[in-house]
Amino acid sequence: MKIKKNILKIFINIFLIALACFFLNEKISFTAHAETIEEMNKRIEQKKNEIDDLLAKVKAYQDKIKESKKQAVTLNNQLGILNDEIEKNELDIQITQNQIQKTNLEIQTITITIDQKEKNLEKLRKQISEFMRELYRNDQVSYVEILVMNNSFSDFFDQYQYLQNIQNNIHFALIDIQNAKSELELQKSIFEEKRKREVLLKKQLETEKGELLAKSNEKETILNETKRSEKKFQAYVNELKAEQNNINAAVARCEQGDYRNFS
Repeated sequence: MKIKKNILKIFINIFLIALACFFLNEKISFTAHAETIEEMNKRIEQKKNEIDDLLAKVKAYQDKIKESKKQAVTLNNQLGILNDEIEKNELDIQITQNQIQKTNLEIQTITITIDQKEKNLEKLRKQISEFMRELYRNDQVSYVEILVMNNSFSDFFDQYQYLQNIQNNIHFALIDIQNAKSELELQKSIFEEKRKREVLLKKQLETEKGELLAKSNEKETILNETKRSEKKFQAYVNELKAEQNNINAAVARCEQGDYRNFS
């Protein structure tokens, strides 16, 4: 019976050692930052407020442009719309730039969190290593030897309880390590999502800059074609309308199967 108990005890200890080694071998490294999470969160909140203010201004320009487009097509009105659209595009660019900065701050915050969790995980690894060394040292002595070395059954029981506590500590330390690893993986996942968002925002920024350039070129074209003359502007508008009507007519004929004069 004693031999069976000792064999079972050996198997349990081997299992605990193997399980601990599995967790102890996995490491992830992230660089720590000097700025605290609280400081970073304040900056993130500041960026969020700036974005909200800019969005309110964009909404005002959108409403103004919508109303202007309901009015008669005149040179001054068209130039006013273009000016408003250019202003709106510039605000859109500012918003996206702020969103990029905000996302970058969030990435830095997550990096700090990951670093802290990494340190906590390392602390747990050291703790469980110490437990494992202590368990190994005590495993070299049989219960009979422990009984002989102690002066009373009370001392023997205390020693036995001490060994049980070590095994319990290993068990709970392994649970803590598993939880820490899960939290670390979650933060890594959030980190990757923020990185992807940053890339998308940078692409959006380039698109918005292209739209701003297009609007600026459109305004410049109108000014060059009309020389700020309402009469010339109306002629220019009529020319554009005629060109659009010709395109629409050609598309309609094409849809009906008539491809003549369509190129």
